[in-house]
Amino acid sequence: MTFATTPTTTTAAAAAPPGLATPPGLQQQQQQQQQQTESKLVAFTNAISRVAKSPTGSAREALAMLGRMRQEGVAPTSATLNAVIDSQAKHADRDGSARVALQILDAMKNSTVRDVRPTTVTYTSAMDCLAKCSDGDARTAIDRVPILECVAAGVDVRMSCDVPQQHAEHWAEVSGAILGWLNAALRGGDARQVATATRWFFARSAILLRTVRGGRRGRAQLAARFDAFKSGRYA
Repeated sequence: MTFATTPTTTTAAAAAPPGLATPPGLQQQQQQQQQQTESKLVAFTNAISRVAKSPTGSAREALAMLGRMRQEGVAPTSATLNAVIDSQAKHADRDGSARVALQILDAMKNSTVRDVRPTTVTYTSAMDCLAKCSDGDARTAIDRVPILECVAAGVDVRMSCDVPQQHAEHWAEVSGAILGWLNAALRGGDARQVATATRWFFARSAILLRTVRGGRRGRAQLAARFDAFKSGRYA
């Protein structure tokens, strides 16, 4: 899976040689085309995000929208691709695929376009997908995440008072388990285990408490993440 190697939005063009300046009419046409492309990008990204969040949406539908973007010559950004990965996790019980999520993640990591590079949201969405989808295995998924991304995710660490009351006990259990892994890894001197536990320590809030829908469905999403963690599908 590959993506366009040029960003949708363009920077100011280099000055044309003397006598070869772009005619005003052509310049206006180019600006209009760029505005149309940017409008399409926003429309496609929002549509894919709605599909991901909709109870009646599907992961295949989100992927099909991405395909239509490419057919129309609109290059996706990381926000677009994050929404596609999120759709795989949100609809894991229907047609979500961890394989698809990892293909997109790998393409983003290999891209030379800054607007397509993975973000913290990319990695946490991919881990969510690996834990929920039937073809996923999140036990070592966090090792795919650069440790600096985990540290960045931990900058906005949620304190216990920010955890929904019905999940406070689960959050305490998770935090205790992760600290236990870190202490055991440090005592054992295994550098790989230390790195994995350190990633979990910093990224735990971004992975387990990241934004979800409100109401019953949002509470169910949080409960599913804690259940996945306790059953070993995350680590």
